[in-house]
Amino acid sequence: MRIRLSANGSYPQIKQFLGSVQASPHFLVVDEISLRTSAQGAVLIGLGTTLSTYYLADGELPPSAEKAP
Repeated sequence: MRIRLSANGSYPQIKQFLGSVQASPHFLVVDEISLRTSAQGAVLIGLGTTLSTYYLADGELPPSAEKAP
């Protein structure tokens, strides 16, 4: 599943958000990321990112992923 999101904030806020993504107990992959500054300069930063997550719908591993005894 891919999630596209945008966020605006100060540098510490954007840094905290990305730290939360990194520390998430869910398996998240940052596919792309872009940063932009507002007309106010570095006071406000815009973040655009696409995250992907992978999961098994039924909670079971496919036969090819099972470990041999």
